[in-house]
Amino acid sequence: MNYEFFFLRNVGLENPTVLRVMAPSYHKAIAIVARRYGCTSLAGNGKWMKEFVHSRHIHAVEVENIFETSTRK
Repeated sequence: MNYEFFFLRNVGLENPTVLRVMAPSYHKAIAIVARRYGCTSLAGNGKWMKEFVHSRHIHAVEVENIFETSTRK
């Protein structure tokens, strides 16, 4: 089963990028993001992959769903 993980890549004041990653675990999601941004030599080392991703200004974010409530009955 895959889950959705969201990351924010913010390299400037304008136009941050939201990354939506489908993966079976958070560690697999980090590995996918790390490979996408050039990390190839740290396979299997979750701690270093996480540090690599953070060094690229990419951070996991929590997404909140907000729905408008209906006032009609």
